[in-house]
Amino acid sequence: MMLSLWLLLLGLAVSAGQQDVSASPAAAGLYTGIAGDVSQQTAQWTQPLRTQELGLNIRKPEDLRLDSFQTLNGVSLDWSRKQLLQAKGKPAEIVKDEITGYTEYRYPGVTAGLYEDVVYYVHADHVEHGMLLNGHFIPLTGNGMNLYLGEPDFRAEDGDVYSRTPNALKVYRDESGHLAAVDLFNEFTS
Repeated sequence: MMLSLWLLLLGLAVSAGQQDVSASPAAAGLYTGIAGDVSQQTAQWTQPLRTQELGLNIRKPEDLRLDSFQTLNGVSLDWSRKQLLQAKGKPAEIVKDEITGYTEYRYPGVTAGLYEDVVYYVHADHVEHGMLLNGHFIPLTGNGMNLYLGEPDFRAEDGDVYSRTPNALKVYRDESGHLAAVDLFNEFTS
């Protein structure tokens, strides 16, 4: 038994540099005393993969920064009315602003402002914990905004503006400084 274990370990050490090592049926007999009868099956050992090969690369904080802004809480700028309805379904409420000409399609957690059947802005209320931006959950507490958005390009009394030309994101704060809402819009058309 001890000799079989020693030969097994020696075989593993010799093949450590190979990705996939298969033992012949004759060598599989070494496993018989340890793992039971292996008869005509081929024993196989695979060397563990390194972290990079598993795709578990650790990202640096600067790698998390978003280079563009396109969607907010599942709604994309420049979608047609048809694309919006296909993605989000029937809105809970439709409100037409006669002064601006925008029509708001209000869904739970997000509002899409349309002009001439194209989404021109996206608004989200109640974002104290976070938002879904370009499919990434961005925590709006602690350092989450800085990791994903960087420093604001402009600070206003009511919030911070982050620009990724041609689109921009404004994170609104209430009177007490707490996060209140977020707008995603095109800097040139809004």
